[in-house]
Amino acid sequence: MKTMPLELYAFFGEHTTQWGLVMAASAMTTLPTLLLFLPLQKKLSEGLAAGSVKE
Repeated sequence: MKTMPLELYAFFGEHTTQWGLVMAASAMTTLPTLLLFLPLQKKLSEGLAAGSVKE
């Protein structure tokens, strides 16, 4: 088992690079992070703002 950045490195050859596969794998790697961040963005920013206010 490898992490995604190491798996992405496998698409880079000595003399050739499979750019289509690199871009598709990069998009698939980014997708879970976006799916978590977008719904939680408001709560994250509220928490950061609440932590900066001194009562």
